[in-house]
Amino acid sequence: MAVATGLGARHAAIRFVTGMLDPMPNHSLFMETATRVKDPILVVYGAATPKRSKAEMETLASVPHVRSVVLSHGKLAVHEEFPDAVAEAVRSFLRRDAVSDDMESARTEVSQRNA
Repeated sequence: MAVATGLGARHAAIRFVTGMLDPMPNHSLFMETATRVKDPILVVYGAATPKRSKAEMETLASVPHVRSVVLSHGKLAVHEEFPDAVAEAVRSFLRRDAVSDDMESARTEVSQRNA
């Protein structure tokens, strides 16, 4: 809600595009925060994403628990431009995560039986 009611809120679209909407004051804090998250994170972006945004997404994708999907098309609003491709990326991510959880549960059960 702060975005909609904050100073310059009527310029939210341009603030987003220029990076002035970001709640993180700097890149270091952004990456530190992403590193602290222990759950899997999915980043989906288009091959034609503008250079600055793409660099941020590629850096985020370098964090070990972050998975990325680069669509062969699209820029900033891939979820609006190519909703089917984004939905498939999300479904695949969720399926993989569910399989990982199942495997981890099985490993835990085996190690508990062997203890």
